[in-house]
Amino acid sequence: MATLENTELQTDPLEIIYQDADYVAIDKPAGLLVHRSPLDKYATEFAVQKLRDQIGQTVNPCHRLDRPTSGVLLFALNAEATRHAQELFIEHRVSKTYHALVRGWLDGEGVIDYDLRNEEKPDKVQSAVTEYRCLNQSSVETPVGRYPKWSLFAGGVATEDGAHPPTASPHEALAASDTGRHATR
Repeated sequence: MATLENTELQTDPLEIIYQDADYVAIDKPAGLLVHRSPLDKYATEFAVQKLRDQIGQTVNPCHRLDRPTSGVLLFALNAEATRHAQELFIEHRVSKTYHALVRGWLDGEGVIDYDLRNEEKPDKVQSAVTEYRCLNQSSVETPVGRYPKWSLFAGGVATEDGAHPPTASPHEALAASDTGRHATR
């Protein structure tokens, strides 16, 4: 649960990695909410407001990333660009790939098909299917807890008509998988 004490401020300017007349893409740091949310009533900084203040114009998020997730976040700079980006996301013509460092040994590739439950509303279930593949594996001489082995994970959803964004964020998919426990190959 968020409290005033554990809400961190992101004081640095956002890193803009792309900008044209219609869109701006930033490197969203982990810990920053995209917009106001009941998830943290004490949060005072949001990507939407920080970017608006930084570039001096209204911005509309084209998608979102969970608070603990860092990565590319795309904003539209006008109504036409917003409509166009929303259509692309709705039609699944945009893909997202997540990378995560996970504890344990994740071999090859597979599918994690594991429904997510809302902690506050246990009866609410969200379908979550994520395809993954292991990019690399490593062992460390000094185990972190009981985990001496690590894997670099890439995840997304692929279907007949192309790549689609995962229905679970990487931390949700990996929590469900318990390093592959619910994965199918």
